[in-house]
Amino acid sequence: MSNTPVTIVEADPEMIARVLPLLNGTQAKYAQTAAGFTLFALQPNASPSVPPVNVDTSAKPVGLLAVEIRNLPEPLADITEAFINIIEVDEPLRRRAIASRMIGIAAARARERGASQLRAWTSHDKTAALAMWHRLGFCLCPATERFNGEEVRVFYVVLRV
Repeated sequence: MSNTPVTIVEADPEMIARVLPLLNGTQAKYAQTAAGFTLFALQPNASPSVPPVNVDTSAKPVGLLAVEIRNLPEPLADITEAFINIIEVDEPLRRRAIASRMIGIAAARARERGASQLRAWTSHDKTAALAMWHRLGFCLCPATERFNGEEVRVFYVVLRV
């Protein structure tokens, strides 16, 4: 199944509703269209136990990218950005350019919606992700954040769109 072509689509609310039962809690939290958009990477479904998410095909989600369109805080509140809340690709399909394709589509959609930048973050230990962001032309900015009371080394990534 890993050599089967993957199609990337922008989800509408109906598709998200069909996919929600297949997502984990974090994925479900960010899959939305109200304040931005969600992209799904879909692969033809070889498993009858997984319900199809696309009416036209019997495809299953193998990747997710969710973006929130928002204004920067003051004093830059007149600048709009697109922030990637989550990007995931199923483990067996990683390193096949699926995430790169979703990011390219997200950058185009962000530009269409008036955003001046596409931004995300990743932890410092995700070296393959850091290499991908750099290869795609994103600037990398190291930082230390606190998540759940714990200090975490991260990189913010940003691309002017």
